[in-house]
Amino acid sequence: MSMQFIAHPWLIRNVHDGILVALTAHDFDSMSAVVFVEELLELAKEAGLRNVYFDFSAVTQQPGATIASFLTLRDRLDKADIGMILFGLNENAMAAFEAAGVAAMFDIREHLRLD
Repeated sequence: MSMQFIAHPWLIRNVHDGILVALTAHDFDSMSAVVFVEELLELAKEAGLRNVYFDFSAVTQQPGATIASFLTLRDRLDKADIGMILFGLNENAMAAFEAAGVAAMFDIREHLRLD
């Protein structure tokens, strides 16, 4: 098994069919889109499970590059046959996805129960 250096301390927990990534505003502050996509793709592949859940409930603002990064990550996860579920988006975040015309391209849920 190879070890890869991860540059960002992600808040991750295992759930029944994947991993849950709890995002914070700081996750978007100092991180380039390329690092974001590469690290989360690697984490998803290493988990070996079916889905990656992204919890936005602690994110109050996000840069415009976030949507582009999530589109790239969605495409890469899809190629690896890994699902991507977004939840906990506030009104502004949801409006940004809708304004960009990409909300329908994602599995976005208001709330998610992961027992």
